[in-house]
Amino acid sequence: MLIMYLSMLDTEEDKNIFEEFHNEYASLMYKIAYGILRDSKLAEDAVQEGFIRAIKYFDSFPKKKCPQTRNKFVNMVRCASFDIYRKRKRQQSDSYDELEETINGCVCGYR
Repeated sequence: MLIMYLSMLDTEEDKNIFEEFHNEYASLMYKIAYGILRDSKLAEDAVQEGFIRAIKYFDSFPKKKCPQTRNKFVNMVRCASFDIYRKRKRQQSDSYDELEETINGCVCGYR
């Protein structure tokens, strides 16, 4: 996955800096995502989405390891995790509504 992220950056300097950030913050981002989602696959998806979002705004990031940089990566993965969480809740709600419609529309005579 790192190769894909790096291919999205323009300069060799940005690629090197981003690779350092990836190595530094990937495990922290996973822990945060897992804490929100409680599902390893969804947490991995959130981390990937967090890194993609980070690349999108990478020009605004400090180009050194510091608390501000760490916070930006943490915020990216938190937002991605909450987006996934909300989407999943919405899908579960939609599935429940469909099930309820099926039950209420049952023609077998039982309710």
